[in-house]
Amino acid sequence: MKTKITVFVLTFFLFVSTLYAQQDPDKLGGPVLIGQVAPFTLPAAIGSKKLKSDTFALRSLASTNSLEWPNPGAVHIEKTAEAVESGKWKINLMVEGKNIPKSTDVILVIDDSGSMNGTKINSAKEAAKTFVNQLLNGSTDIRIAIVTLNPASGGTTGNPQIDQVFTNNTSSLNTAIDAIVANGGTNIQGGFYAARLLVESSTADKKVVILLSDGDPTYSYNSNIAPPAFTVGCGSISNFNISRSDYENNYLKVASSIYTNVVGDGNNFNFTLFTTTCGNKTFNAGNHGIPTIYEAKKIISDGADIYTIGFEVPANGAAESTLMGSQNKGYFPANSSNISNIYSQIRSNISYAATNAVLTDPMSTFILLSANVTPTYTVLPITTGNVVVSKGSVNFSNNGFVLNDPDNPASGNSNIVKWKITWNIGTVSELGDNMYYFVTMAPNTDPTILYDANEKTFMDYTDVNGNTNTHQETPTNFTVPKVSGGKGSIEIIYYTVNDAGEPINSVGTVVTKENAVKLIPGNSKYFEINGSTALEVNQNYTVVPDINYLSNSILYNLYCNLGSIIVTPIPSDPNKKVWFGYVVNSTPKVTNVEYCINSPAVPLTASFSAGHTSPTYTIYYFDSLTGTPKTSITPLTTTLGQYTYYVAEGKTTSCIGSKVPIVVSVNALPIAAIASDNGLALSCTTPNTTLTASGGTSYLWSNGATTPAITVSTAGTFSVTVKNANVCSSTASVNTTLDNTLPIAAIASDNGLALSCTTPNTTLTASGGTSYLWSNGATTASIIVTTAGTFSVTVKNANVCSSTASVNTTLDNTLPIATIASDNGLALSCNTPNTTLTASGGTSYLWS
Repeated sequence: MKTKITVFVLTFFLFVSTLYAQQDPDKLGGPVLIGQVAPFTLPAAIGSKKLKSDTFALRSLASTNSLEWPNPGAVHIEKTAEAVESGKWKINLMVEGKNIPKSTDVILVIDDSGSMNGTKINSAKEAAKTFVNQLLNGSTDIRIAIVTLNPASGGTTGNPQIDQVFTNNTSSLNTAIDAIVANGGTNIQGGFYAARLLVESSTADKKVVILLSDGDPTYSYNSNIAPPAFTVGCGSISNFNISRSDYENNYLKVASSIYTNVVGDGNNFNFTLFTTTCGNKTFNAGNHGIPTIYEAKKIISDGADIYTIGFEVPANGAAESTLMGSQNKGYFPANSSNISNIYSQIRSNISYAATNAVLTDPMSTFILLSANVTPTYTVLPITTGNVVVSKGSVNFSNNGFVLNDPDNPASGNSNIVKWKITWNIGTVSELGDNMYYFVTMAPNTDPTILYDANEKTFMDYTDVNGNTNTHQETPTNFTVPKVSGGKGSIEIIYYTVNDAGEPINSVGTVVTKENAVKLIPGNSKYFEINGSTALEVNQNYTVVPDINYLSNSILYNLYCNLGSIIVTPIPSDPNKKVWFGYVVNSTPKVTNVEYCINSPAVPLTASFSAGHTSPTYTIYYFDSLTGTPKTSITPLTTTLGQYTYYVAEGKTTSCIGSKVPIVVSVNALPIAAIASDNGLALSCTTPNTTLTASGGTSYLWSNGATTPAITVSTAGTFSVTVKNANVCSSTASVNTTLDNTLPIAAIASDNGLALSCTTPNTTLTASGGTSYLWSNGATTASIIVTTAGTFSVTVKNANVCSSTASVNTTLDNTLPIATIASDNGLALSCNTPNTTLTASGGTSYLWS
């Protein structure tokens, strides 16, 4: 993950040109003029060491993550009381933060001139190495480069050197620092120039330059002066209208520098940059500090931050003025005893979690600050103050007076001041900052009572998201410690743990138990015996934690391997703390089960809730609330009713969480029935029947129908599965029959179907059924027909199925026209003895 660091702005600019003369400060053995030098270039390797920038993603880190410890940007405060002797306590307060990652390039510019030789260069090198190791520890996107004012050996004095290009390799950086030797002149502009080239090569989100020097710059680059806004002329001050210092401070500015020409003699701070005459008088102005400040401002205009450190630099001198005017983040006067602390303070300004932190710590009426009449403070490593802090400043204010009887609010005030400590911390970083002081019990306090050492303690600060009103206070965010006059105490703290028993914060991140979520309101409670929390020392007390604890409407279970503990306060350690880890009560996910009576059952099942993920957890089943835990239970289904079993999650059979019920219902079967509206014997007259099922709430017929009733027109077996509200089922079935065989209808005729004069009628006889209906309406099996026509009969058999047959009769009864002709006439005579009569008109003849 890319490292992101934000540095807040402290605007500070001061330059006062005060003449400061020191003969050969860098031990050059006399004036050393340099002149032309080779152009200064970055080492070739610098191009391959550029950081990639992802500013958008980095800036969003603090806003997307919760500022809960130990997330980046979080701030943690811890306050404790440590018994020193009977009735006297040391109050310790620690403030630390988790830095926001941001890609950062840092350039350490170290003055290696001859004046730094000896103890100063050794102290500076050790402090620089500590700075490197602390800043890079655990960081991924911070790099550091090392610059000195002079080449290591054999080069021209006053020429800067890049001893180490940007790297995050602490070994390489420490090697480069160890190799620094104090020998040469003081060209601070040159150091800034080399740093500026490194700044301009950097793609980091943040660039920081830290310059350490011990004296006046005695070299600089040949510079061109900007047109002055003030015209020097003859006047009353030594025949000129302005003093040299006023002109240098307010009007003399550098427009550009020539970086291949070093000017100065290595012995003097003053160097003429501007000259003019008035009569026989010459006005000279200029010094090496002016180009130095010009170069520093160019770095600042490139977006970098500059810190300057004056190592044993005299106050109000030219060196201090130059260094103060060459920074935008702070100037720090240093010596061998505080140089490491200064680097640490700068480090916390580079990489931090909060800014503008101010902690207010008021004494309670029960204790007295061990202090002078007017309290004092000191900053480590100095420990002589009544209050000692690791950095920052402390103010003391009168917060009222201790009561004559601290246990009686009506007792009136004593003349003992109740002090309020205000600690201006500034930046809060992973280095952590500490404050401590000593207190004694106030007069007339009860030695059998535990008292709060302080009133509400709080800290206001600006968080990494720019919220200027961020606030932490007791007892919500940290605890006010308890003290007493010779008694002991046992503070009980319940904190949250994960499945493995590790302390966690509210989002499940593993932290120390001190930073875990506290469950008891106010973070803790105190062990009581006989109604008192002030305990006799050298006595054993058994602290029994709650098995279950409800906090903010959430139920917690004591972690399995924790239980009662015996605690013994002793005079040298009277205030004891006991910690009990609690895991969120997590019950299995269960579903109630229903069975139909006598149906086969399977083992009960449940699943882990989201709370428990550890493979060491097991789901246990119980046949009653007090039953023995089992890994499997199969319910019985032989008796109607509801039966309650229980399920719980546990690490072992002796360490089980809350039980939840799982209900098994054994339900009755429905009574399935089928009714038919037309019976089950289907025939030609009963072609279908409606089968209607009953006894349930849902139905499934063997033909796939899901309605309670179906219409059947075929023979067969029809079954239905009936389910009731409990989803139990029964089946019923019926058989239908179908007789729709048709009769074979036939008609026979005794005289044939052709009627005539000789066959004037015929008898038609139907067969094949049990009843007959003729087309002429006759219902007998036979009819006599005397006419021509179509005669049909509907024949029905026993199952009332019918068929029809028909026949056609014909009738021919037309009379012939009979005639007799005589060939000889009808008058017989002798001449006509006979005649032949011939009949005609027919087919047969019968004469008389």
